[in-house]
Amino acid sequence: MRDYGVLQPVRQGWHCTSDLPAVHRLAWRFGGPLACVSALRLHEGRASGLSDREIVIEEPLHIAIPRNAVGAPSPELLARRWGIPVPQPPVLHWGTDDARSGDRRAVSADVAHRQAAICRSIDACDTPVTRVSHDAGSERGGRARPP
Repeated sequence: MRDYGVLQPVRQGWHCTSDLPAVHRLAWRFGGPLACVSALRLHEGRASGLSDREIVIEEPLHIAIPRNAVGAPSPELLARRWGIPVPQPPVLHWGTDDARSGDRRAVSADVAHRQAAICRSIDACDTPVTRVSHDAGSERGGRARPP
């Protein structure tokens, strides 16, 4: 199916159908579904009747990463590996339960609202590479630059 263009590689061992919008493909190349304000934008677009292809989500992407993940690859590595333009570094939201909520395209709307409140309260969007930790049931987040 890959040879006929029905499936496209997303990550090593992961494939998607060719109709998946590029923003979701990019999010999964970084390591997870859309989160925070990126997921809210998707949910708002769906609620207004737009298809996922018609919804515009600005970069930097906010992405949910499971807590046990090694980390996200650098934008330069993604560009070299997949032959795409160099994307902006994402804002990574760490939390296993958060990454598994919703569907494979985005975290649930409730989780996205909680993440957005935490992300905005700590000014997580002002740095090029940000890690925001989300502890289950906690309203506090933390940030640190990845090693």
